[in-house]
Amino acid sequence: MQTWKQAEAIDQITQGLEQIDQVTQSNTASAEESAAAAEELASQSVQLKILIQNNQGNWNTRPQNQYIQKLG
Repeated sequence: MQTWKQAEAIDQITQGLEQIDQVTQSNTASAEESAAAAEELASQSVQLKILIQNNQGNWNTRPQNQYIQKLG
């Protein structure tokens, strides 16, 4: 009887460990996806910053923007 209970307990522990492993793998995948998205956003923000810097001179020379600046 004792051996059967031990086997059942070991089986439950094994199932619990398998569930923990599945959750860990899922969390790892989510973390990798988040890191990739953050890297892409950082790259896009650098590109946007460069684009803005390159066009700042153009912003002040456009007629509609000069009008808007006068209103502000």
